[in-house]
Amino acid sequence: MLRHRFSKHALCNDGCAFNLKPHTPFAVRGRNLRLSPIAGRMRGVAATLRQFCGREAAGPIDAAALRVLGKRTPEKTALAALLETKITDAFGPAG
Repeated sequence: MLRHRFSKHALCNDGCAFNLKPHTPFAVRGRNLRLSPIAGRMRGVAATLRQFCGREAAGPIDAAALRVLGKRTPEKTALAALLETKITDAFGPAG
């Protein structure tokens, strides 16, 4: 693929230009993951997991998810903290 002189645009093989950073992504990729339609929901899941771990959460908390998680155990807390960190890194912080 040939690069266009502008960094956010590229040229396909037949010379057509396309935008690499659209406002509404066609498909979820590493560069536009935070623009995904599910990003807000994932931030809510991260806030719920943070609340489950006993830390202050920014954003909406899903009470149904907390009920599903049940009683806090060291194993559940460790897994929830790991998942919350991964989601926050991928989709950005809630709020």
